[in-house]
Amino acid sequence: MEKVVSKIQYALPIIVIALVAVVMIEQQKLPSSQSITLAPPKMDISSLDVRGEDVWDFELPDLSGNLVKLSDFKGNVVVLNFFGSWCEPCGAEMPSLQKAFQRNKERGLVVLGIAADPEGVKTVAPFLKNYNVTFPVLLDPKNKVFSRYFVRAIPVTYLL
Repeated sequence: MEKVVSKIQYALPIIVIALVAVVMIEQQKLPSSQSITLAPPKMDISSLDVRGEDVWDFELPDLSGNLVKLSDFKGNVVVLNFFGSWCEPCGAEMPSLQKAFQRNKERGLVVLGIAADPEGVKTVAPFLKNYNVTFPVLLDPKNKVFSRYFVRAIPVTYLL
């Protein structure tokens, strides 16, 4: 029995190294659009002039179709939460965001959810109801604001 355990202890690191090598070789064969990225892509923001007031402003519809602008909340502390209804970690953080909103909305805290769901209200409304979300949620089905804020994975939260 000890010989079997000893062989396994000796062979296991070799097997792991071989598997990692195979994955790395296979990744090199994939087109760049399908490759696995282990680190976030480098973002060149040097050309952005962030001194202007409107550079980060956006306008999106809420669940009722009313257009909402970020600049409408100027002077408030704003939490921007980028999410998708299919995203489990996004759902896991909703109760905490709702709790922060409830406790601090009278002090001027604004929480804005921004949903990436292509189907819009059809998928976002049930998701929000499931988590008893009462803060405003905006729809970004074409990911225009996601791109502007360099959101590459969700959930992402910004404090402005």
